[in-house]
Amino acid sequence: MRHGSRKNQRESVMASPIQVSFEAPISRARKAEVVRRTRQRIAIELFKDSTWSAGLAAKMCGLTYRDFLELLRKEGVTYSRPVKGATAAGRRALSGVRRRGAVGR
Repeated sequence: MRHGSRKNQRESVMASPIQVSFEAPISRARKAEVVRRTRQRIAIELFKDSTWSAGLAAKMCGLTYRDFLELLRKEGVTYSRPVKGATAAGRRALSGVRRRGAVGR
């Protein structure tokens, strides 16, 4: 395998926790909603920059794959499944088009 390939880049990424903590006077129900939406925003952003696949992003925010695709649609993030039999180079060339979306929502 050649140096600097996508597979090598993926293997060098280590899982690390993302933690956000602050105190705010909100109800437990509201806190649960804020945590849920925050997890979804993180999953969407990591999906958009190709760090996570749609399947992993769905899993990490507690949604089914289909529900995650619906969330992407609601958030204005365009996504289409890879075409069966497409070349790896073709998929890479299209990945920016598939995953572009509104930034800063």
